[in-house]
Amino acid sequence: MTALAQKRFIWQVFPAFLLITLLSLVLVSFFLTRTVEKLHLAQTERDLHARARLLAPLTTQFAAEGDHAALQARCIELGKDSATRITLLEKSGRVVADSDESPSQMNNHADRPEIQRALAGETGHSLRFSQTVDKRMMYVALPASDASRGLIIRAAIPITTVGDVLRTVNSQMVFVVLIVTLLAAGLSWIVSRRVVRPLAELKVGAERFARGDLEHPLPVPESEEFASLTDALNQMAHQLAGHIQAVEQQRYEQEAVLSSMIESVVAIDADLRIITVNNAASALLGLSLSDIKGQTLLETVHSKPLLEFARCALSSESMIEQEIQLEAPSPILLRAQGTVLHDSNGHSMGAVIVLENITRLRQLEEVRQDFVANVSHELKTPITSIKGFVETLLDDRSDWPDDTRHFLGIIEKQANRLDAIIDDLLTLSRLEQGNGRATLKLGESAVIQTIEAAAELCQHRADSRGVDILIECPVDLVAPINAPLLEQGLVNLIDNAVKYSDEMQHVVVRAYDDDDALVIDVIDEGSGIPAADVDRIFERFYRVDRARSRDLGGTGLGLSIVKHIAQVHGGTVSVASAPGKGSTFTFRLPLSHQVAP
Repeated sequence: MTALAQKRFIWQVFPAFLLITLLSLVLVSFFLTRTVEKLHLAQTERDLHARARLLAPLTTQFAAEGDHAALQARCIELGKDSATRITLLEKSGRVVADSDESPSQMNNHADRPEIQRALAGETGHSLRFSQTVDKRMMYVALPASDASRGLIIRAAIPITTVGDVLRTVNSQMVFVVLIVTLLAAGLSWIVSRRVVRPLAELKVGAERFARGDLEHPLPVPESEEFASLTDALNQMAHQLAGHIQAVEQQRYEQEAVLSSMIESVVAIDADLRIITVNNAASALLGLSLSDIKGQTLLETVHSKPLLEFARCALSSESMIEQEIQLEAPSPILLRAQGTVLHDSNGHSMGAVIVLENITRLRQLEEVRQDFVANVSHELKTPITSIKGFVETLLDDRSDWPDDTRHFLGIIEKQANRLDAIIDDLLTLSRLEQGNGRATLKLGESAVIQTIEAAAELCQHRADSRGVDILIECPVDLVAPINAPLLEQGLVNLIDNAVKYSDEMQHVVVRAYDDDDALVIDVIDEGSGIPAADVDRIFERFYRVDRARSRDLGGTGLGLSIVKHIAQVHGGTVSVASAPGKGSTFTFRLPLSHQVAP
């Protein structure tokens, strides 16, 4: 309803009260007038009946003598005295005498309803317009006495007297109705004001609540209904004030948390419009907190990678992570994490993006990688020299004392171990250069050939420990892989499985296609890995059993190399293990990976 069509409540209540009063008065007046009219007509009818009976004996003598002239004169005399029109008729309907008209000029009255009833021996009455006297008349007819030779006597008076009485009654009724209407209007106005006043107070209080003033409760009116409504509004205001206070407190806490965060946080809606940013994001992206509310990322951040990441975060069902390069004003490398925001109904309403500046961290990582690579290269030469000299000493002199040969054997063993560590460090450095993807060459290769090559390299150790290596792979399974690199990763996994398996146990290498991904499982029946160590076994130099690992010749870098080989293929490696039940290492590599030219 528009504002123009709205009316005040009092102008909806007051006219209704007044209209009901007027209708009641009009109906009462109508029925009262009709009742008065009926009563007056009935009284007039009874009066005419009495007059007719009183006049009947007076006409008997003249009717018996047959003197019509005397009878006419007598009717005229009696009509004047009683203010009644008196008519005498024969049974045939011929008028014998009439107090107002000459009988000779009057028509036969046998068809008159009151005459017909009188001829039947009853009292007849009728109310109709008289053509003779040109007036509306009430007639009462009854048989005269037997001495009147069967004459019918009829008495009539004009009904205009009844109309005069009714007009008097109606005029008085109109006056009474006007007085009662004025009194009813006044009372209706007073009652309407009493009804509307609490509503007006509730309106003022509700408008005050709408403006945010929830501290002043509404006064409770005397009416029970309005009192209940007022109590409900006051309780609502109290609860609303508590909810607003809690929301404001929560908002202040959230703002304090966001402001103190080192990471940059940007919240956007489904249309990429910025909902909020914290101080770190404002400083990182060069945004003004007062100017960005309601603007889109496209308007404020001119970075295509960040926009694409935001769209992916909105459409993703789970958290996504990606590294983003910002070019202006200076190159910045960001680690972005995005997740969808849901409302109370579980519907998507936007996304939260957390940005971490890892430019310095990546620079330090590159320095560390360069340092490891350079040190490994520098150590490679002296270690090779030491190994060569030790081998020469052991080969050239067979008469060395046993202690000397024992010490030279220890030197050779430790030199070989250092050489293996350096080789693994160099492999990791090569894989980490540019995350390994820039130089990685992938080609469609038969997976079974790579697995068989890796198993063949580990067969000697397996034979020495009495362990069987079983291969389960479809011959026609082809995938985009770097065969030498994947072979190295499989060698590390199979070699570990053999080392930690007991005699007469089996190591199974199983490969298959699962949901557009190449899955390779390396399954052993060895000692297994404790749950506390599962999450850390892919870290560099981390060993579950350090003493046994050294005895078996491990460097602590094999599984870290496996992890990087999986990553450079765009895949993952995971482990499922339980102590005493063996372990299952799983490569999962995408089959849709683009093949390098």
